[in-house]
This record gives sequence, C-alpha cells and structure tokens, in this order.
Amino acid sequence: RQTEKHMHKLPCFWPPDWVVSDKNYALIDDHGNIGLMDYYRPYIYEVHIYFEDRGKEALARLKGMRDWTFQNTDAVLLVGKTPVLEKGAWLLTRLAGFKRVGTIETRFGPMHMSTLNKGEWYDKYEGNRWSEGNNE
Repeated sequence: RQTEKHMHKLPCFWPPDWVVSDKNYALIDDHGNIGLMDYYRPYIYEVHIYFEDRGKEALARLKGMRDWTFQNTDAVLLVGKTPVLEKGAWLLTRLAGFKRVGTIETRFGPMHMSTLNKGEWYDKYEGNRWSEGNNE
C-alpha cells in the first residue's frame, strides 16, 4: 500500500512483479519512506528511494539503507540514477558516499549515474566505526 502514492514516480515499477523475486529488497518504515534494492545482476543492486523525509532525516534513512544492504545481502556494488535537475537528491546521494560515474539520457530525462562499492563503504564507514571503538 505504501508504494501506491509513489506510483506516478514509478512508471516501470509494478510491485506484484517485483516482489516475486527473493533477490529484491524493500525497506519501508512507518514514516512512508521507501527504499528499494533492485537486483540487477550478481552482487549488484540498483537503489531506488522514495522518501517522505527530507534533509538530515532523509540522509540518515539512505545511510541506514546503504548499511543494511551491505551488511545483509550479497551486494558488492550499489548503483543509482538521479535526475540531473533534482539537485537536492543528487546532494543526498553524494553525502551517502555515492560517486558519479557519468550522465545518461533516459526517457525520463538526463540522469546522473552513481555507484558505491562495498570496499569504499567499508573503508569510509564500517572500518572507521570499528577502529574508533578499538583504539588501544
């Protein structure tokens, strides 16, 4: 039900078809924030976010989604597409650690392509968290 209000943003997404794959993950909270981890190919997931939250709260949700995915799935690479004209969404993506790898034209307009691999994530986020608690 929570995806219904976002269907106009998801013209190619049909939940009944998407949920039949046990390789896809949907992370949904009580605030109406939706994160979809769409299995692309082995070890690669495409990230889709439809958040009600904005600003710091949205960034915390995206980071939590990113962390959960790397900790609980076989993902080694996350891929995202962000509309070029949505500067706030692109800032959110960058602040969560994604790096732009190019720009593509889609039927929805130009999109920044971005990636985050598990090694970069671990070195920047998880590794630092572990070492901070173990300074001897």
